[in-house]
Amino acid sequence: LPKPFLNFSQQTILGMPSLFFVWLILIVIAAFVMMKTRFGRNVYVIGSSAEVARLSGINIRINIYAIYAVCAFLSAVGGILMTSRLANGIPTGGEGYELDAIAASVIGGASLSGAEGSIIGTALGAIIIATMSNGGNLLGIDPFVIKIITGILIVVSVFADQLRKMMSK
Repeated sequence: LPKPFLNFSQQTILGMPSLFFVWLILIVIAAFVMMKTRFGRNVYVIGSSAEVARLSGINIRINIYAIYAVCAFLSAVGGILMTSRLANGIPTGGEGYELDAIAASVIGGASLSGAEGSIIGTALGAIIIATMSNGGNLLGIDPFVIKIITGILIVVSVFADQLRKMMSK
């Protein structure tokens, strides 16, 4: 791979890795889109109830295609950044990150029922998961135990979300 491509992930800006700033920029853009645009509102409505979205005049098919396109784009960005960081293209490099993504979303306040949560909350959840994973690694805790703890955090977060919903009724 070209040296400038590999060097990108090794550079620091203001003492922070350049990949952190890419992540931060993507968070700001995603938060803006979800809070301030029609597309963002449509995503929340579709996540809440596709039938309500349809009755509200939202073109569900086009919005879902757009959601998949955005997900594919962001997955490609993640793959490119991971390739730069590892200096190698590994097809299974992101294997197992699904649990971390779900955990970050749920811990950050997203509801598995849909239509709740925020990008900022998910980013904070990702920081918690990364800190827990990195801390466990530094302390020599078995990675499988860390995955079990992550699963327990998901269950506790979902339980707390359901309890909150029951109490608000």
